[in-house]
Amino acid sequence: ASLGLILFEKDDKVCELAGIRSTELAAEIANGTLHSRLYNRNLPYWIFENAKVGSNEEGTVAWWLSSPIHHESIVGDYKFSCIKCTGSNCSQIFTSFSPK
Repeated sequence: ASLGLILFEKDDKVCELAGIRSTELAAEIANGTLHSRLYNRNLPYWIFENAKVGSNEEGTVAWWLSSPIHHESIVGDYKFSCIKCTGSNCSQIFTSFSPK
């Protein structure tokens, strides 16, 4: 809001996917395939993910905001976003449901 951006809207499908993704992250990082299960879903719309393993929710958001690529997605042109954490594994999903 302080940057003049429109607030993200909440969408149940986006939040459900963020929750699922937060449970998948540790295995993906362990085997070097981060984001693979997200993109292998072949969703019909464009989607982006910020992911972090090994921090609490506050630390994760602070890390995302200090990381140029993750910050860019947070201030990007997306209508919907949702963050879900499972333990110290957090996923933030962004989309506007724009068809591929």
